[in-house]
Amino acid sequence: MLDPAESAPVSAHNASEFDVFVSYSRKDNDFCAVLEGSLRAYKPPGGLNLGQRRLSVFRDTSDLLGADYYASIERYLHGARKLIVICSPDARSSLHTSMMRSAALSAPGMPTTSSRS
Repeated sequence: MLDPAESAPVSAHNASEFDVFVSYSRKDNDFCAVLEGSLRAYKPPGGLNLGQRRLSVFRDTSDLLGADYYASIERYLHGARKLIVICSPDARSSLHTSMMRSAALSAPGMPTTSSRS
């Protein structure tokens, strides 16, 4: 579980200040909470000239809907440096997650990789 002190509220960040945007199905919330905590706790190894700052992670946990919500999510998605899409069976069947994945793939400059097992 996340320590609330480690998780800065979204309002404390501009959309372009996140290192990682996590797209997931709400049914995968427990896994994503652990992933977010691990990403926030990560420190790059010394000697890589990356600095020792922690990663900033955007993971939407609100239950809001509507045009303003989607516009806001897209700003965070397009402003994040990297995207992690949790590709679970629940995410695959989620319309919301599919919309986020499509928006991410159409974002300019968003590097993509694909693998299938």
